[in-house]
Amino acid sequence: PARRYLLLSAFVWGATMAPFFSLWSQEGLQTVVDTQAGSEVGRWFRPLVITPVTEEAFKGLFLLWLLVYRRSDTRGLMNGIVLGGLVGAGFAFTEQILYFGNVTVTYMSSRATEGSAVTTFVTSLVLRGIMVPFMHPFFVAFIGLGISCATAIEGRFGQAVSVIVGFLFAVFLHGLWDWAGLAASDRFLILKIYTFVILPLFLGLVIFALLLRRRQWVPAPTISTN
Repeated sequence: PARRYLLLSAFVWGATMAPFFSLWSQEGLQTVVDTQAGSEVGRWFRPLVITPVTEEAFKGLFLLWLLVYRRSDTRGLMNGIVLGGLVGAGFAFTEQILYFGNVTVTYMSSRATEGSAVTTFVTSLVLRGIMVPFMHPFFVAFIGLGISCATAIEGRFGQAVSVIVGFLFAVFLHGLWDWAGLAASDRFLILKIYTFVILPLFLGLVIFALLLRRRQWVPAPTISTN
């Protein structure tokens, strides 16, 4: 059991502050990269580096704040998974609204009979509505695990290592997924990454969380009246 306001705060942070600062920082960094290295480099550098780093950093900032100021609320691996997942769910909530809105407006402004527009619209609905809704909660859960592990470690260096490892793993998975979408040489790479990397890890994390929950749940003792 966790405080409801803490769970709500995690979701609200993910749905408001995290996407706002992520978009703001991405636009600024994109301008710097385009100016210094050219737009061709910036075209792939943003989804592979800028987007994963900024989004996971601002999502994880809430969890880092808890580690520093509310350490007791981040103790236990289950707390890390739940709080990280809720931050990611909030982020996904806002991102999906923006993405679906953009896709819908683009489709409505094109000819209804235009094949490419229909294909893009349907593909986006399937991809965003079925395959990837859990992506952001999945990524941030690993940051949460790193944060919760840090609470059990003595020494600042060990705590920092735990947090950084969780953050880098989330960034790696995020960047891997974005790279799969950019690789035009293999049209099915995104499905391969999804099937053989993302989905197994996600199911493994779910099973791990269920085992943690089962271990934490202790049935109340039965009192005999005889």
